[in-house]
Amino acid sequence: MLFSANSKAFKMVHWADFITILSTFFSQQIRDRLYLDSKVNRIDTVIMVVVFTLTIFFDAALAAIVGVLIAVFEYAWDCSTRISIEREKGDNDNVISYRVKGYIFFATANKLVFGISEESIAEDPQEVIILMESCEIVDWTGMLALKNLHDRLQSSGKDVAISSLTPRTKSLMEKSSAMWSGVVFLEVQEVFDGESTTICSKKGF
Repeated sequence: MLFSANSKAFKMVHWADFITILSTFFSQQIRDRLYLDSKVNRIDTVIMVVVFTLTIFFDAALAAIVGVLIAVFEYAWDCSTRISIEREKGDNDNVISYRVKGYIFFATANKLVFGISEESIAEDPQEVIILMESCEIVDWTGMLALKNLHDRLQSSGKDVAISSLTPRTKSLMEKSSAMWSGVVFLEVQEVFDGESTTICSKKGF
């Protein structure tokens, strides 16, 4: 009876496309032999198969919830592999910059805090700048991770500044302004109708 109640799911499937989707699990060599052109991401295929199976044997609502949960975990995992911290030396030998790239949230927080080795910190000059223009802080955990990285560098005797916050990140951090009391922020401002720039520093928001 349960199978009969959910038989409509079968009618919604275009089986030729379904076979093409499942071919994402085949090797490229097998796909070439079977003339199957699959451009579907494998995790998307897993979600579709799971949702379809749960719809048939259980309930469409349960299938939707499980599908969303798998997608959320996949997104978190994918973002956690994309974060990077690049060490950059400028014209001034007394300053070193660390450019953070990616999304900072609960899944990537530790990679930010411990993304710079103790050996690199020991070799760094006195002044350290954390560049955030290619990075977005998403939640409280990500914001706390940035503060912990700042404090970690500062406890090593460095003069630390945070620079180039994106508007979204800045807006989030301003809501917890007390956390950033005493932290130095660098802001680039355009002057003379955009023909030149100047760097201003301030503590906190």
